[in-house]
Amino acid sequence: VYRDYVCSQLKGVTLQGKVGLILIMHGTVVAQRNGEPVSFRNGLKETESFYAQLSTLLKAQTSCRFSDITVAYLNHAVGGKWTSPNMSEAIAHFKARGVETAVAFASGYFAESSETHHAAEHLYSAGFKRAYYIPCINDSEAFVQYLAGRVSRAAEGLLKRQEMLNK
Repeated sequence: VYRDYVCSQLKGVTLQGKVGLILIMHGTVVAQRNGEPVSFRNGLKETESFYAQLSTLLKAQTSCRFSDITVAYLNHAVGGKWTSPNMSEAIAHFKARGVETAVAFASGYFAESSETHHAAEHLYSAGFKRAYYIPCINDSEAFVQYLAGRVSRAAEGLLKRQEMLNK
């Protein structure tokens, strides 16, 4: 669903030269201020797995080709060391590789927020020849159908459990 959404959002868009895609994820704290790893489950492994799977799917897609795909984490400034690369580092990565057209998609967010709007502004002001921001996936009918199916199946499972307990 995500792969198809990204490519559908780029239909009719002229992607010239080296084209880079930044997959924006919500950042997380990975170490305390003293450098010790955090002692709680922060979701980083799941985020990294999602990025790896989506990146692999997009690299194999022929309808929309990217010269480079990287992740950028939107972090906060409190609590210790956070995930990297951040948006500035991802942009610098593309600049060093000669990317002319930069595309960003906030794949780690279901809906737009001040964080995603700030990331889009950062992309547009970075000085690429062309820059495109793909809105969050909550506008996608396919995603809504997928999510509704997941919720429906979960609810049915809970109702079946309840029926078993009531017998």
